[in-house]
Amino acid sequence: MLLGLLDYAQMARNFFPPAPALLPKDYPSLADKVVIVTGGNSGVGFEVVKLLGATGAKVYIFARSEASTLQAIEDAKKVDKDIDVHFVKVDLSDLTTIKPAAEEFLARESRLDLVIHNAGVMIPPKGSTSAQGYELQLGTNIIGPFALQKLLTPVMYETVEKFNTANESRIVWVSSSAHALSPKHGINLDNLNDLTADEWSNYGHSKAGMMIAAAQWAKHNPKEAAKIVTISVDPGNLKTNLQRHMSSFTEKILLYTLFPAINGAYSELFAALSPAVSTANNGEYIIPWGRFGRIRADVAESAGNETGEKFYKYLEDETAKYL
Repeated sequence: MLLGLLDYAQMARNFFPPAPALLPKDYPSLADKVVIVTGGNSGVGFEVVKLLGATGAKVYIFARSEASTLQAIEDAKKVDKDIDVHFVKVDLSDLTTIKPAAEEFLARESRLDLVIHNAGVMIPPKGSTSAQGYELQLGTNIIGPFALQKLLTPVMYETVEKFNTANESRIVWVSSSAHALSPKHGINLDNLNDLTADEWSNYGHSKAGMMIAAAQWAKHNPKEAAKIVTISVDPGNLKTNLQRHMSSFTEKILLYTLFPAINGAYSELFAALSPAVSTANNGEYIIPWGRFGRIRADVAESAGNETGEKFYKYLEDETAKYL
């Protein structure tokens, strides 16, 4: 790992973060605003959906399972009967589902204020692949979200122009402190789709890719990025169904150091709602439970240099035929 002392210190601090910087009592009203949360039917995403619903936002959960999502919506309504939540089916590990999902949303809405790319997979069995043959974490955690965002960007810009909501409109790319486990430069351009690498390395690879995409989105969409925030966030060390693939004794011990999912929602919603965040912070990184953090130095460099440009082109080329 290419970590310095400040990186190690930040990772250690994740086990003892300070109190949340922005709590639900501080959230602004989101009445009339429209939000998408991928993977909002469980874990951190479900907590995010409930908190956003309480602000008056109209929330769309983009998720793979209709049954579990409808159950999640029912559970959310038991807590707050007035919450306005809807379901759109998408499987981020299958690029053929991305365009139909975006089209369904756009047939129902002409406004979009906030996208939280929350869905993801962590350390599946080595060699697991997406429907298109990508390493599953690469396909689900970054290629799928990139494709979805490509289709949603136009309506986000139309919204920010029509309603004069610069800086309030945001794209939140959920990354991880595990980007520290990624290869040199964050991504391996010589072998982006490595099915033989260690599961943790590939997880870090996908999450570093998320950071790089967040920064490169601003470079490739300068008109939109002048008004729409694009930022990555580490939700924190959390106990969610992401850990379902953990198998080793050491990994199971780690489960006892994790925080409740609601804490991760505080991190994500700091990135999404805090007045301390603006387009001046495009490409930056939020850490638990709502602070600006440090991206590993070589990954931060990749986010703004030729490596990031090549990775962004790779994402565009790989998704073009499905969009």
